[in-house]
Amino acid sequence: GVDRLEDEGAWSAITSAYVMSYFDSTDVDPGVFGVNASIVVTGQASSGNRTGGGGGGSESLFQRRFSRRNVRRGRPPERRRLQTEFRNVRVTYEQTSTYKTHDPDTYDGKYVATTPFSTSDGIR
Repeated sequence: GVDRLEDEGAWSAITSAYVMSYFDSTDVDPGVFGVNASIVVTGQASSGNRTGGGGGGSESLFQRRFSRRNVRRGRPPERRRLQTEFRNVRVTYEQTSTYKTHDPDTYDGKYVATTPFSTSDGIR
């Protein structure tokens, strides 16, 4: 993962291009067309680095109980390792879009802003 954007301008340009190309795709409902998008990063927040593993404080209650149970059964204690590095960044941005539609009740600004980032199960 990443914990910060190195080049906000490049990220903005790539994301704007993605939004516009999404609606140019032949696989997308043609209810919206002629999309133009401008994206400007307004902030970044990192969740920071988290380290896990065999250290004393990083074990969960479940892991400690599992290890004790193994010892009671005559097995060596098993240490479960967590992911050793977890990094991410939350990007806040402003998106200004223009678009054309024949059905503005169905295809509004929220549709244009969120649909390119929706998953196949509709989660945005």
